[in-house]
Amino acid sequence: MLQKDHLFEWLTIENNILLPLKIKKKLNDNTKAYVNRLIEKYGLSEFKKYYPNQLSGGMRQRVALIRTLSSSPKLLLLDEPFSALDYQTRLLVCNDVHKIIKSEKKTAILVTHDITEAISLADEIIVLTKRPAKLKNQYKIDFPPELSPLKRREQHTFGVWFENFGRNLTMADISYERKKYLKRERNKFLTVNVLRITVLVAFIALWEALVDLKIIDGFLFSSPSRVVKTLGELLYSGELFDHVFTTLYETILGFLIASVLGIAIAVIMWWSETVRKVLEPYTVVLNSLPKIALGPLIIIWFGAGVKAIVFMAIIITLIVTIINMLTGFIEVDENKINLLKSMGANKMQIFFNLILPASAPTLISTLKINVGMSWIGSIMGEYLVSKKGIGYLIVYGGQVFKLDLVMTSTIILCVLAGLMYLIVSVLERRLLKWK
Repeated sequence: MLQKDHLFEWLTIENNILLPLKIKKKLNDNTKAYVNRLIEKYGLSEFKKYYPNQLSGGMRQRVALIRTLSSSPKLLLLDEPFSALDYQTRLLVCNDVHKIIKSEKKTAILVTHDITEAISLADEIIVLTKRPAKLKNQYKIDFPPELSPLKRREQHTFGVWFENFGRNLTMADISYERKKYLKRERNKFLTVNVLRITVLVAFIALWEALVDLKIIDGFLFSSPSRVVKTLGELLYSGELFDHVFTTLYETILGFLIASVLGIAIAVIMWWSETVRKVLEPYTVVLNSLPKIALGPLIIIWFGAGVKAIVFMAIIITLIVTIINMLTGFIEVDENKINLLKSMGANKMQIFFNLILPASAPTLISTLKINVGMSWIGSIMGEYLVSKKGIGYLIVYGGQVFKLDLVMTSTIILCVLAGLMYLIVSVLERRLLKWK
């Protein structure tokens, strides 16, 4: 049982409770009768055909507990199950949960940061240190077993227990265990990076060896040494930078225009529900349209040059940006929007103080997708109309069977796309410091 009830809003209370049994394929007449007995015993009979949004917070938690009990677990794990409730409701639900657990004769482990909650509910309390958790203290709580959590709070010994905990719980410096944990995390980070490099080096070595041993044809599959040789020839002739800069210019320009324009359109669609309802079907249809089919029209509209290639990159990236960013804007917590409205915030203040910052993870995710989409667009455009660029080199190499040139161009493309992705990742670390 978790901090929030996580009831499925589209299922009735009864179906929410029966869900674990359905998943485990244990739903039968006996288990359903057991669930109905729980529903009736704990006062939910008249609500079992209701939906979660028709219940109070306390009743939702009661449903969540009965859902947990429905599959007859031997042990219950309650992870701060009352933290989302107001104080008065928390006390009442705490009482209910204690009564249900005692009545059903279940063993439960309750995770909580609330000392009073622990003392009022538990028979035994285990205190853990900071991460990584280590046993610090263990206490046997000696209240009479018939006392409810509310009755426990009325006892003189409750205050004694509370004071005892207060004396023993202090803010400690970073422990030796914590230092060991941080060291393990650093080592894990280094291990992952070393393994990444090792995999790349092993792949290159295997590729070269397979060609040298004639297991695969070097003419068809090229090889690392032949790629290096071709790269040297491109550098020596001066062609490489000309082709790279051409494709970089087309890709970055398409990426920037599509990202800015897509975000702006998403903002307009969020701002006006009418505009959103009008444009939403068109964005879905345009997203499903194979952009390569527009190639001949794009050439006629913009000519066989850079404009046509940049436009191809834009149309491939734009719709994805609009859909992703609009989804991010709409999914911002409605309660936080209502909070700002209660402060007297207008729509623009809500957007800049909540919607835009809360959508930063979506923005970064969209930019990462746009890196790949813009490269696809520019290379696709160069396939159609270009006489210069990495896409042109790939097409030309394929036509004249210079497959070393094709492989070299593909590797250059991967490196450039990786660098663009790295720049977005740096931006992510700066924008998402709060995560």
